[in-house]
Amino acid sequence: MNSTYRIFVCLAASLLCFASIAKLEAGTIHSEDFEADDGGYIAFVLNPLAKDMTEVAPWTYGATGLGGSNGWSVDGAGGGPFEQLLRSPKIEVDATDQYILEFDHSYNFEPQWDGGVVMVAVNDVFTQVTSWLQNGYNDVMQDGDDWGYAGDMNNLPTFAPNSGGFVHSVADLGTLNAGDTIEIRFRGGWDWGFIQEPQPNWAIDNVSVSVIPEPTTAILGLLSLLGLLGFRRK
Repeated sequence: MNSTYRIFVCLAASLLCFASIAKLEAGTIHSEDFEADDGGYIAFVLNPLAKDMTEVAPWTYGATGLGGSNGWSVDGAGGGPFEQLLRSPKIEVDATDQYILEFDHSYNFEPQWDGGVVMVAVNDVFTQVTSWLQNGYNDVMQDGDDWGYAGDMNNLPTFAPNSGGFVHSVADLGTLNAGDTIEIRFRGGWDWGFIQEPQPNWAIDNVSVSVIPEPTTAILGLLSLLGLLGFRRK
């Protein structure tokens, strides 16, 4: 490869990389590592059928995050079915663009019977996140034994059984419009009996919502081209 051409390609790739990083940083509308405090997240329980809630432990804030840092976590319990929900504050969208949700988490659920789901509300209308770019759902909640209430977790794609430690998940939220509000909800569900050990069954850390850095594809293409040309002309 001609040295001048090589320098040009490297420079172009570098400029695109800087543009991508700048756009991502400028378009971050929510970033919470939970180190200073709980981030204003709220925990609550949904259990319309269970008769005994004494064993149910809610989401708790503490040193259960990535690498022992602060984060949120929850243990399961019998006597359900019930859901433990962790809700973010409302997040205001300041520019119309495509956005991604990112977070670190570890989970250990009984497959098919317990699991974790992520919901996002746009202007107060909640839907399940289903478009994953990295480390998405890997199980499905059973539907043979009905949980017995409208909107339960039967037959939903879920996180389960075991992540093997913390993993980084990325979801495509699609296009959000300036002036929209969004709210993130981590939804853990447990059935009537067996609880997977060890606990916690789900731990959450480092949650962010950011603009998708559009130049990423171009950067990868240029770097690939650079590599191919370099190999061919040696």
